[in-house]
Amino acid sequence: MRKLFDGFAKWGPIVAICYTAVLFIEVLVVFPLERMVISEPEIASVFWLPHAASVLCTVIVGPRAFFALFPTFITIRFFHGGFAVDAMTSEVILGSLIGAICAPIAYLLVDLVNRQRNTRGLDLENWRTVLIIGAVASIINSILRGGLFGGLDDGDHFMVVMSKVFIGDLVGLVLGLVFLVFLFRIINRGRLSEPD
Repeated sequence: MRKLFDGFAKWGPIVAICYTAVLFIEVLVVFPLERMVISEPEIASVFWLPHAASVLCTVIVGPRAFFALFPTFITIRFFHGGFAVDAMTSEVILGSLIGAICAPIAYLLVDLVNRQRNTRGLDLENWRTVLIIGAVASIINSILRGGLFGGLDDGDHFMVVMSKVFIGDLVGLVLGLVFLVFLFRIINRGRLSEPD
């Protein structure tokens, strides 16, 4: 158990800060843009950038990123609820748990498949693997959130919630990865143009 928390003092706050920063970008930039196009995005954002942050943090740190993501999700919901303890309903806590656990579970599933195929380990060098982990996490997230918020008794509403969450997660992940690719290229060009 102790091994799970090795280096937590270093990587835990970084995971929390990265996720929170991306969430602020989502709230301050993406939501207003969505509201200009869609009067009020229901249920899920069309580009949920925080999904990219949780997937990338999980790929970098491993499944133990959950131990930083879950408290971060709970804390953000507490602030969003106006610091009211009664705002922390079981639905909010379960929603936070679902959001925090999807990327680590996806990481473990993809890692298990990779081990059985004797392929290279999971890391940021392989963007396709990051995309696969994100897609699997999106599937898990959309099914669990569809059940939580869509209700399993109404099949149509369940499918609507599930598809909106899946699309938002996947588009957010792809946009996040594209942004990082361009950022890394700019950084690389800066290094290459520096005189020795």
